[in-house]
Amino acid sequence: PFVVGAFAAPPAQGRPAALPHPRELAKQTLLLPSAGADTVPLLWRHKASGRSAQVEVTPAVTSEDIDGLIAVARASGGIVLAPRYSVQADLQQRRLVDVLPGWHLPVAEGDMVQALTLAQPTAGEPARALVRFVREALAGQG
Repeated sequence: PFVVGAFAAPPAQGRPAALPHPRELAKQTLLLPSAGADTVPLLWRHKASGRSAQVEVTPAVTSEDIDGLIAVARASGGIVLAPRYSVQADLQQRRLVDVLPGWHLPVAEGDMVQALTLAQPTAGEPARALVRFVREALAGQG
């Protein structure tokens, strides 16, 4: 499994550095990778204690472009839910902070399918057709 967390620009005046509990996410501007629904249930786990917290959130922005969502978060546009590996450089350079330290969304192997493509369509039509087929087949599963 890999770790998904909640990340935002460093705190500005009047904005806390961290949220005390995942339920506070329901009051925030959330940036989510393609949710596909108006509300999204999230099951957060506390790393140290193993406690869990079910939170239903309404994303302000959804997109298939995780880099775009991260850029919006960097610009103080909200809290992005993203894999930690995708924001690691931003965390190290303090462009983003973890707003729910100690909590994460576990994503088990098999819960996610990713297809990487290049900006230029260098893959042949059979490969692109396979990606379209898998995307459409899985669209109704979530």
